[in-house]
Amino acid sequence: KLTENWENGAEFCTKTGVWSGWWGNDVENVEFYNFDRPTCATMTTCARCKPKWGAGKTQTSGLSFNNSPNKISWKWTMAGHYHDLDGTLCGSADCKVVQKRDIYDPSHCSDDTDDEFSHIWAGGDSSTWLDVGLLENDTVKLDGLVCDDTMKFHTVGFDHYAPTSLQFNDVVWHNEFGSSKQPWRKKPPFKDGWTAVLPEGTTNYFFW
Repeated sequence: KLTENWENGAEFCTKTGVWSGWWGNDVENVEFYNFDRPTCATMTTCARCKPKWGAGKTQTSGLSFNNSPNKISWKWTMAGHYHDLDGTLCGSADCKVVQKRDIYDPSHCSDDTDDEFSHIWAGGDSSTWLDVGLLENDTVKLDGLVCDDTMKFHTVGFDHYAPTSLQFNDVVWHNEFGSSKQPWRKKPPFKDGWTAVLPEGTTNYFFW
């Protein structure tokens, strides 16, 4: 193998096979090979994003994974979501993959028990809770959820708020299933504001 005599040959790999843009996009008829090392995954959202942007939806179809158990990595919390049109990503047509938050319906979303969708981008060895949008005492890990075809999600954001004392504060999203904090973010879109991936079909509230 080309990398076997490299100093970091056992860990070296392409960190991301396909980057999705912050606006979302389609990934169709792609074969992935050898995304099996801790620092790599086949897909990641939010290419060219500033810290803690909220990306749109990535639609997938016709995917195949060869020696590629690491399917999705995340740069931070609520960094977009995936809609699998034909079941080649998460097992059934119209299933969805989101980064795990407590505001998603547990009767329609299940844990990623095979660790396919639960990776921090580039391995995350040097990432801190602050880097990935977690709380100070949280374990630095971004788990994925697999949701069935009844679930729909929307990326939302807001800014231009008052009073100005809200600036820099985390926002708390909550609904009938639970709550989730999201950090204030400096860069556009939604400059000096907040963003999240919210479920459709329930009333989502927020407070500071």
